Amino acid sequence: MKTKKNRFLTQKDLLTKTSTFYILLILLFSFSLPQMAKAAYMPDGGGGKKPKFDVGGALRFNYRYMTWKDETYAKIANAQGGEFLLDTFRFDINGSYKGLKLSTEYRFYAGYNMLHHGYVEYDVNKNNRFQLGISQVPFNIQPYASHNWFFSIGYYVGLEDNYDAGLKYIHYHGPWTIKAAFYKNSGGNYTGHSLASSRYSYDVVPARKSLAGMTSNNREVNQFDLKIAYTIKHGKLGSTKLSFSGQYGQLYNDKLNEFGNHNAWALNLNGYYGRFNVQLGAIRMAQNPKTLPGIPNDRVVMGAYDFPYEVAAKGNIYIVGLAYKVPVKWGPITSLNFYNDFSMYDKDKKSFYNTFHNVTGCAISAGKVYTYIDFANGKNDPWLGQFTGLGPGVKNAKWKLRFNVNIGYYF
Repeated sequence: MKTKKNRFLTQKDLLTKTSTFYILLILLFSFSLPQMAKAAYMPDGGGGKKPKFDVGGALRFNYRYMTWKDETYAKIANAQGGEFLLDTFRFDINGSYKGLKLSTEYRFYAGYNMLHHGYVEYDVNKNNRFQLGISQVPFNIQPYASHNWFFSIGYYVGLEDNYDAGLKYIHYHGPWTIKAAFYKNSGGNYTGHSLASSRYSYDVVPARKSLAGMTSNNREVNQFDLKIAYTIKHGKLGSTKLSFSGQYGQLYNDKLNEFGNHNAWALNLNGYYGRFNVQLGAIRMAQNPKTLPGIPNDRVVMGAYDFPYEVAAKGNIYIVGLAYKVPVKWGPITSLNFYNDFSMYDKDKKSFYNTFHNVTGCAISAGKVYTYIDFANGKNDPWLGQFTGLGPGVKNAKWKLRFNVNIGYYF
């Protein structure tokens, strides 16, 4: 049996391991990117192929109207018939040279900005590839376990469209897809007003004070992920992808210099049947943080979009999504995708109140313009009128509606 000394790394050890990881990351960039840049000045690209770089991005705006009136921002917005605001402005850079690829995206919001992702990919062959950097964590339905602008509840607890820093391996073999990854830590904190929540995807983060007044000294480190998916084809009818995802990592408390842990497991179905898409998911989540005296361990603080809030440490998440896509020829409009996405967080602790999240809407494709029209309903939902909802929540919470239109031009 390991002793306590062996089980817990010292702060010096942690810094040493973290430094080693970043040194390896810098070395990879040092060897790969200069070669790509050098090849750009050579007639044949340095080996018969010229490097390719594409720069793109998006400009998105948001109209919102909220039915609740218990927050100041909602009162102001509703008094003027809703608000039309900048959602995000982003830059995308993608490049390739021989077997190397580069993908990165940076986003700007009102008052804060952050890296969405950034990694170098090496394609060994058509069946095997590696990604080093900040990449999408192989967990849950990908790229999204939802069809709408609001995602599912899984996103708000770091289990949908999450990005962390480390090494990922992808293998394709017939109907099988296997993804395995080690992430040294989360995707990091960028420019904003919070202590550590200026980021795109949700992680356990240190915080001076969350909405409920809870401080936090925990952060995610040393995470392992495995996703195994199998695709069944049904001829002209379509296909069904079944997948299992597993995740295990540590939670480092920098005040105690000790580690807790977290784990999650998911079973998913993502089926395409003619114009229909069906998404089903069941996720088990457990956070086991080490905490200072007086700070409860039945919840953790998670943060993104420059804002931290509390999340119940343990529970089950259920996801049910249905979409129907209709091709049209209405001027620039080429398709309408109608959907209903339902998800809920069934919390283990009996004194906590469950979170419900349902979005009904339509996504409109029109050339380079993509629009979501959503009617989002939530109960104990952090982005639908109850920011403490993913933590203990409130008894007799009411359903609250937000009408939202997101319009984006992608270039």
